[in-house]
Amino acid sequence: MRNIPVFTGDFGAATLILQEIPRKGEAYCVVQWVQPGKTSEFLAECGRFCRMAGAQSVLATHLPELPAAPPQIRLLRMTCLRAGVPGTDAALWPLLPENGGEFLRIYNEGMSGVPAAMSLQQEDLPRLLTQGGGYFVHRAGEVLGIGQVDGDTLLSLVSCRPGAGRDVTAALISVMQGETVELQVAESNLRARALYERLGFLTVGTGECWWEI
Repeated sequence: MRNIPVFTGDFGAATLILQEIPRKGEAYCVVQWVQPGKTSEFLAECGRFCRMAGAQSVLATHLPELPAAPPQIRLLRMTCLRAGVPGTDAALWPLLPENGGEFLRIYNEGMSGVPAAMSLQQEDLPRLLTQGGGYFVHRAGEVLGIGQVDGDTLLSLVSCRPGAGRDVTAALISVMQGETVELQVAESNLRARALYERLGFLTVGTGECWWEI
C-alpha cells in the first residue's frame, strides 16, 4: 500500500504513512500544518481516510496543539560519551547491493514489534545505499545483527542472536566520530532501554511522540 506524501484536508495537510496497514493494521499521520484551533477536526479527517484504507488504528505526530491525554508512544532521547562504551571484538560489513535483501529481511523481522517502527521496502534500498551508514555486525562470519548510523546518531539496531545486543551496539558506535552518541528508544521498550543504560546511556529528554486518533 502506497503512502501519501501530502494529504490535504479542509483544515491542514499531513503525510499519511499507510504501508504498515497490511502488516500491522496501523497507519501514521505526520502533520505538516493545521489551521489554528482546528487540530482535532483535521486529525478526524486523517483518521477517517486511513480507516477507509483499512487501518485499525491511526497514530499522529508533530501536532501543533498537544492533546491533554498522554501519548500512546513516547520516544526518549538518550546520549552517552562514545569513549565510555565498552569495546567489542565484533566486526562490520557495510550494506551493499548484493546483501541488501538480507539487510531488509533482518530489519523488518526485528522491528515488527517495535512501537512506531516503519518497515523498509525494496524501493528504500537505493536510498539506504546512497545515504550510507548501514552495517552488518558479525563475529567470525556469523551475523549478530544490523544497524544504521548517521553522524553521531544511532538510527536503528537489530540483534538477531540472543545476548548479542551489547556487541551490535558497541560495534556500530565504533564507526562514529563525535564525542557523544545519540539515539531514540520507545519509553515502553524496557529491554532496549536497560541495554543502553548498561552501556552508559542516559535519558536526556523526550523525542518524537505519537497520539492515537
